[in-house]
Amino acid sequence: MRVTLPVVVLVLLSTVSGALASDVEQLASCTTKVFNVIARTRKWSGTAPAGCGARVTVLKEADGVLVSASRLISENDGWERISFAASESFREIASPKNLAAANRDIMARAKKLARCLDTLGTEKFPANCTSRGSKNLVADEESGEIEVTDLALNDAGRPVLLQYQVGDTVSTPTEPAEEPAGNALPQGMDLRIFVNGGNAPGK
Repeated sequence: MRVTLPVVVLVLLSTVSGALASDVEQLASCTTKVFNVIARTRKWSGTAPAGCGARVTVLKEADGVLVSASRLISENDGWERISFAASESFREIASPKNLAAANRDIMARAKKLARCLDTLGTEKFPANCTSRGSKNLVADEESGEIEVTDLALNDAGRPVLLQYQVGDTVSTPTEPAEEPAGNALPQGMDLRIFVNGGNAPGK
């Protein structure tokens, strides 16, 4: 039987210092590649684009598409995962000009989140960053400790989310601990997205 004892804390996790800003930007670049594929083919095949070394999840929302990319790193004494998520509207996906602008915006905001991550727990932590930390003590076949830090930008811009996890459980996880809200499309399933004049998708 699995026993999980969540301890929600507002302190900053010192283990985050090992993460690199380049990891965040690479994951953000992966999401923009997925948006480019969807814009070109109007579907999601379930296969990450070439050069995207991450696990990708795609969700179809009411007015757009949410893409998350995560990378898991296993080490001798534990594991760590960095996940990045961003969304684009159907109007942005329908227009090459709007798509390019949206992708640039995602990359710019990813750089800000990377700075949030790199300065977490220091006096240089930007005022426009918000963080929430939690610790889970797990007792079962995967006994150990998992620490999670969620980072976001507290401005009026496009919502982008960054999650950093580090754990020393006996076995490394194979799936993200938390999927974005909604129903994730299973791997290998095509999702055809039809955009009419940049409005919501047609039937």
